[in-house]
Amino acid sequence: MGRACCLAFWLGLSLAVGACSGEPSTVDSTDGVSRITIPGGWSVETDMHDQGDIQVSRGWDELYLVVLTEAKEDFDELDYEEHSDLTRGALVGNLKNTGVSAPKQLTIGGLPAVQYEIRGTGFGLNLVYLHTTVDGKDHFHQILAWTLRSKFAKNGPILAKTTASFRER
Repeated sequence: MGRACCLAFWLGLSLAVGACSGEPSTVDSTDGVSRITIPGGWSVETDMHDQGDIQVSRGWDELYLVVLTEAKEDFDELDYEEHSDLTRGALVGNLKNTGVSAPKQLTIGGLPAVQYEIRGTGFGLNLVYLHTTVDGKDHFHQILAWTLRSKFAKNGPILAKTTASFRER
């Protein structure tokens, strides 16, 4: 093997190992309003939700996250908790056998947020969602992060940490 070929092999190997070893990366939203930091091994997606401004996954481990951003000016005197009620209701309405936790008040990127854990059956799968609404300066940001129910004990903390990395730009 020639020197150039050997160097290319080792460079490629180190890049592949780095991508799976937990090296985080920042993903900007398609609308330029927000960003999120994802752990290594995650991929940017484009077909998880037709209105998703950020769509990322680590499908081989059943980890999924979508950010949906809406301008506050499009709503008549709605606060972020009421926005959460509307969007959470839409999600729950598409699931069967649902259970919803009590709200958890958070601060994400210096902004107030509210998060619910939602368990239900959808698409023939038992799922657990973290449904988070962030009260941005001019936008409401809905963050949907989910995994299979059987993997939530392991994946829940990863989804929560990734959700907490959300920032407005």
